[in-house]
Amino acid sequence: ASVIGARITEDIMPEPLRSQVRTAVDFQLTNNNPDFLDTAYVKSLMISPGLRVNIDKDIFNTVFEAWKTQHTLEIEYLDAGDRISKRKLDPHVLAFRDGAWFTIGYCHLRDERRTFAIHRITKAEIADKVFKPDTKIIDSVEKEGPFKYKNYQNVELICDKSIHKSITEKPLHKDQKIEQMGKDKFKVIVPVVPEYEIMIRVLNQAGLIEVAEPASLRSQVKKVAEVILAKHRG
Repeated sequence: ASVIGARITEDIMPEPLRSQVRTAVDFQLTNNNPDFLDTAYVKSLMISPGLRVNIDKDIFNTVFEAWKTQHTLEIEYLDAGDRISKRKLDPHVLAFRDGAWFTIGYCHLRDERRTFAIHRITKAEIADKVFKPDTKIIDSVEKEGPFKYKNYQNVELICDKSIHKSITEKPLHKDQKIEQMGKDKFKVIVPVVPEYEIMIRVLNQAGLIEVAEPASLRSQVKKVAEVILAKHRG
């Protein structure tokens, strides 16, 4: 467990946390080093986190320390529109997703749960104020992920038989149901799925998935496909 944790840390944590974890694990293994933990085996355990966003190590360490010690953060944040705002944030959650680190917590300015990309924080200081972990925020992030996306309910997809294995191996929902429709097609019924996830899956399959329900999702897929087609004519 220690070795696996250290290998994951090496790939996603900035310094100095990366080296601190590596040093701690090396120390632990000094007097407890099974035969399979030689250099060759450790190097053959490969973690691929994908493309990673560049991150300021000092800002990350400040956010990490505030999360660890449950202290409010005072930050300056650059949003997607290149606007800078000053915020006070209680960082209840740290999350690594799609190659980037995020902190999710209570934003004092907006008086609600907000998600901040750590690579967009231009300045961070730890305030004197402490906070208590909010289980509602933590549970909501665990259930919904770092972002509050639009969801579609009771989605029905008509799929070609050629993607049956990929749909079953990587389901859109843990409670999805599959119904056979003749020998060439099958139906997938998904209780709920985020818009971004279903759009990526449908478009990525290049016509092998047809949205049957709901009509609003079917219209959205058509709209996006028309935009893509318009840009690729000629």
